[in-house]
Amino acid sequence: MADRAARPSTDEETAPLLQNVSHPDDSVDEPPQRSFLDRVAAVVQEPLSPLTKLLLITTIVFLLLSSIFVGLFAGAQHKLNAGEGNGGGGGKATVTLTATATATATATATTTSTSVSTSTVALPAPVPTTPPQDLACLTPGCIVLASSIISSLDVTQDPCDNFYDFANGGWMKAHPIPSDKGSFGTFESVAQQNRRVLQDILSSTSSSLSEATAPSFDQQILKKLRDLYSSCMDENRLHEIGVEPLAHVTNTIRKLYRGDTLSIDSVDDESKHRQRLTAALAYIHSRG
Repeated sequence: MADRAARPSTDEETAPLLQNVSHPDDSVDEPPQRSFLDRVAAVVQEPLSPLTKLLLITTIVFLLLSSIFVGLFAGAQHKLNAGEGNGGGGGKATVTLTATATATATATATTTSTSVSTSTVALPAPVPTTPPQDLACLTPGCIVLASSIISSLDVTQDPCDNFYDFANGGWMKAHPIPSDKGSFGTFESVAQQNRRVLQDILSSTSSSLSEATAPSFDQQILKKLRDLYSSCMDENRLHEIGVEPLAHVTNTIRKLYRGDTLSIDSVDDESKHRQRLTAALAYIHSRG
């Protein structure tokens, strides 16, 4: 059996199987074209989605606003054209007058040259504009203090080279170190002065004005201190009495503590021992 050649392709193979035709040679009917009204009716009949409703409401609002603005603009334009100040409809034409003013200005250019020169001027020393408020202290205490400060300086020394000797040289010359001390300063000097003042107060027999106006208790205390100091400094009287005052105190303490007996082996009860010890301590306390 001889080989058969392939059949050429035709348009009928790609055509749909079902056709609304009465004859194969008839052409396919095209769908009819719908009118604009049909399309609008189809859109209106479709259910509205939320987005469509929102767009529809927005469009209606914009249309209302546009109509309001157009009406206002038309009314304002009509008032401008009719002329509110002319009585409306008078038939008078509007005359516009234009005034033109011409001004002529003349500009003058001025050239300024500046020269700078520098010179050094010595200013005078500043002086007080007002007198000082506080006057210098001229009381005896201020004068003595100023004198002590000046006397403590050694003006022969240069303060830029040796400030210590300049500030303390005069004081060190007036206060040499004692032979029994390794150092001596202002604190030791003040302590010496205080001891001398106390010695003068205790050794003095005449009362000053401040002592006379002092309270009675202060006068009694000062009198006792002076009596004690004078009794300690009376060396002749101390040599005469010897150890008699000390022996009297010792014997009294012994009698109060031991009683009349001199035996160490004597035994007393505890209550008597406490009483004698208390009496001895009270006597020592009374003697200071």
